[in-house]
Amino acid sequence: MFDLRFKTSNINRIGVISYLITCLFYFYDPILQIYPSVMANQFMHDFHVDTIQLGFMASIYFIPYVLMQLPYGLLSDKLGIQLLMLIACSITGGGCILFSTANSYHLILFARFIMGFGASASTVCMVMMTNHWFGGRYFAVMVGIGQLFGNAGSMFGDIPVSISITHIGWNQTVFILGIIGLVIACLSGITVRDNPNYKSESYKNSMSIWMQLVLVLKNHKTYWISIYVFCLWTGFSAFAGLWGVSYLTCLYHISTTEAGSTIAIMWGASALGSVVIGWLSSKMYKRKLFLIISAVVGLVSFLVIVSLSKIPFIAMCLLLFLAGLSSSGQALSFAYIKDINPTPVVGTASGLNNMMVMLGSIFIDPFIGYLLKHLNQNKQYTHGTLLYSVKNYQHAFIVVPILFMIAIFISLFLKDPAQKVL
Repeated sequence: MFDLRFKTSNINRIGVISYLITCLFYFYDPILQIYPSVMANQFMHDFHVDTIQLGFMASIYFIPYVLMQLPYGLLSDKLGIQLLMLIACSITGGGCILFSTANSYHLILFARFIMGFGASASTVCMVMMTNHWFGGRYFAVMVGIGQLFGNAGSMFGDIPVSISITHIGWNQTVFILGIIGLVIACLSGITVRDNPNYKSESYKNSMSIWMQLVLVLKNHKTYWISIYVFCLWTGFSAFAGLWGVSYLTCLYHISTTEAGSTIAIMWGASALGSVVIGWLSSKMYKRKLFLIISAVVGLVSFLVIVSLSKIPFIAMCLLLFLAGLSSSGQALSFAYIKDINPTPVVGTASGLNNMMVMLGSIFIDPFIGYLLKHLNQNKQYTHGTLLYSVKNYQHAFIVVPILFMIAIFISLFLKDPAQKVL
């Protein structure tokens, strides 16, 4: 893209700036993932849709997200991150603007698909930029810090975005998000730089795209950690990403803004846990231990959340904090992926891992919407929107602890890398 002569004294500064811009993209992505949760009632009212259609609208974002993880991983390994960031952020911002001006449900679906197509590059860009400039000993910690940015984006999507939707409406709010995406695209073209030393080291053997893919797919350890993170993150995101706000609104009779602020506790805990777990696992050389702990904490906390109806609000906040901590195993999975794969294919392997992270969201959001609709026997409406009881939500949420049980089972059979983390 832009020519820049790298000097030894500038590499750290350039690396930090490039890393922070990719983290900004990673911050932006979860805002787009979860804002449907805080506009759910308005959207169902404006377009006269039910929870199944709402769930499909939210989940269609993840269809291209899943499909593009391996291609983006391969592209990041072969073409570098700067060009990928510029194109992906431009597509994402354009999709948001189209979404904000759409006047039909089908156009909304198309715009949401375009948004997911662009934003799906965010994780690969952040992980690979970290590997470019902060590989080795600091990788797990820096990915954890990147995850902190992502979870801060989720908190932003719950609180400020919900306030904005309340005051200026969802159309104008999403339009502003589109402009932000285009601004990040401009920053990417101007400031993001790949590490030339990383590229020359990783590509000196000129490995073909096909060989990269074959090398990743032959590594069975990559499959197991990807299935683990599929279960862990799918269970967490089903609650925190879409349905948790509606559930808390129903359970405690609070406003959408208050419920969104409460759900933000989960994202804050996830951000904190991602940094801490990355540091501890690198210091103790124990990836597996912390992957198991994450899944166990998630199972216990979600079992209580979805089983009891009379939980004091303060106790619920504590449970949500613990549930948020449990998701930090997702960030740690990328460090595990780096440990078990050769450097030239880390981007491709990270893409496969993130594909599994997001795959569950395609199915879980509409599936819970389906369960809610068919578990509701009363069919009561308010302002044209179907009402659901606490029991309806709790019965539909039973899939969440089941997923955490599977994650625990898989984590028991994972093995720590043969060599210590450098």
